[in-house]
Amino acid sequence: MANRNEKGFTLIEIIVSLVLMAIIAAVVSMGFLEVVRGYVFARANADTVEKGQMAITRMIKELSCNASVSPITAGTATSVTFTRCSDNTPNHILTWANGTTVLSLDGITLTDQVNSFALAYYLKNGNPAAAASAQQIQITLQLNAADNTVETFTNRVYVGGL
Repeated sequence: MANRNEKGFTLIEIIVSLVLMAIIAAVVSMGFLEVVRGYVFARANADTVEKGQMAITRMIKELSCNASVSPITAGTATSVTFTRCSDNTPNHILTWANGTTVLSLDGITLTDQVNSFALAYYLKNGNPAAAASAQQIQITLQLNAADNTVETFTNRVYVGGL
């Protein structure tokens, strides 16, 4: 028998190496995919939180009033009609129609992706009140976020009589 001095890999060794590399690549790519999904989810929720904070801030600015009399002329659980204290103009309407995804102020979209919106009216001491005599309004806004989650924003606005 002649002694062969051949160098290289056998076909079996190459196939086993390729299979192992494919398994490692699959595991790494699944981990990378989860990182990307997490980033997309966080980014979408950050956008929703930003929309909610801007909407709440705008409502507080519009409804806040240091007047001795409440600027609210009418109100329900999902809408309020008020006189703007900054320029004393009447009949501004903040409203949400149940079943829609848009919250509007004087017919202009304040925010979208609305899941629910509620207003509750209170006196200075925290007792419930009719809208026209309210000194505080509690605003609860829920927005649809990524992956069917809901972000909730709640704040109280002092509207007069303080």
